[in-house]
Amino acid sequence: MKKSFKILKNLGSKERKAMLEDTYKELIKLRAQRAVGSAIESPGKIKALRRAIARILMLDAAIKPAEKGGQK
Repeated sequence: MKKSFKILKNLGSKERKAMLEDTYKELIKLRAQRAVGSAIESPGKIKALRRAIARILMLDAAIKPAEKGGQK
């Protein structure tokens, strides 16, 4: 689920929040599969999802102060 930084930056806050929730849900599913012991299609997907979540959270943290009139 590699999302380009430019695409994420152009999304509105509601769309980013929805994408973040979907990504969290998918990560939880994969972690549950791994915990139960069933085979995961792509073990690297867990790492990719964690990075996607970090990108979204970092972008939100960078944009929110700018929206409130803080430093850019």
